[in-house]
Amino acid sequence: MALASVRRPSSRPARDILKTSNLGSEFLAALMEGQPAEAAREQVMDLVRRSFRPEFLNRLDEIILFNRLGRKEMKRIVDIQLRHLQQLLAERKIVLDVDEKAKTWLANTGYDPVYGARPLKRVIQRALQNPLANMLLSGAIKDGDTVTVTVAGWPSSPSTAASLRRRHEERRPWPRRTVSKTRPLPPRLSISALC
Repeated sequence: MALASVRRPSSRPARDILKTSNLGSEFLAALMEGQPAEAAREQVMDLVRRSFRPEFLNRLDEIILFNRLGRKEMKRIVDIQLRHLQQLLAERKIVLDVDEKAKTWLANTGYDPVYGARPLKRVIQRALQNPLANMLLSGAIKDGDTVTVTVAGWPSSPSTAASLRRRHEERRPWPRRTVSKTRPLPPRLSISALC
């Protein structure tokens, strides 16, 4: 929800002032995916009227309800975050090649209908940036390498924790995981470096 206020003092140019709030987000989170935020306007506005004084609300020109993020928007946000990570790696001439399955996995794992894209940054940090940093420090990735990221154990579920699997077993610094015959390994990101 954004509370928009436009004031035009005579000595200054027009300015838009946006005030944002998570007030009423529980009503927006209860909507079905793809359902517009306007469907919850009455409930949200009742809460806004109970939470803010009428003097404050009368100074606002408009109250806008934002639609919550869907999975399609999450894929675009993943692309933006990966471009930022690529810029960091470009200083060392390292190319990051993330396939569509990995992007979908990141979008699904980082998606939360209540918190939007906020968890995505943490997922990228844990599943991609931390393993990349460890590989850089251990020398598994060198300047000028191309790093390929894909998903092992596709299809994925949003609750899956990501882990690192290297192509070369001798580089693995931790013990091998044993696989139960009744339960397959959860999907995870697979990161490999090509010289």
